Amino acid sequence: MPYGPHSGDCVWYPTASLTATEVDNEPVTEVLYVDAGAPGVNNGSSWAGAYTDLRTAMDLAAAHSNVQEIRVAQGTYKPAGPSGSRNSTFQLRNGLTLEGATPVSARQTRMPVMSASMRPFSAAI
Repeated sequence: MPYGPHSGDCVWYPTASLTATEVDNEPVTEVLYVDAGAPGVNNGSSWAGAYTDLRTAMDLAAAHSNVQEIRVAQGTYKPAGPSGSRNSTFQLRNGLTLEGATPVSARQTRMPVMSASMRPFSAAI
């Protein structure tokens, strides 16, 4: 029984427990999709659910080594937000391929842009 601030007083303190659960515990796929105009769920798993920001896909790929490729639709992608530094860069980790790609209904056209396995890559965009 816990005691209160006054000597000899007996006070019951309420207790609570909290359990935290990750809301999104879906596995990260080997290929991520980025399309600035994607209307979907923004989870990067397909063209329909493509990330709308390349930075998000790059950060996820940096944290998950199973991501082998990022397919990027035509668009303008900046490494920093509107108020970010003009000196910001995208950094490709070793083993990650960044490809320009076109979302097509059943077929996906891919155009290699750069593979970090070929050489280190940093682009100020």
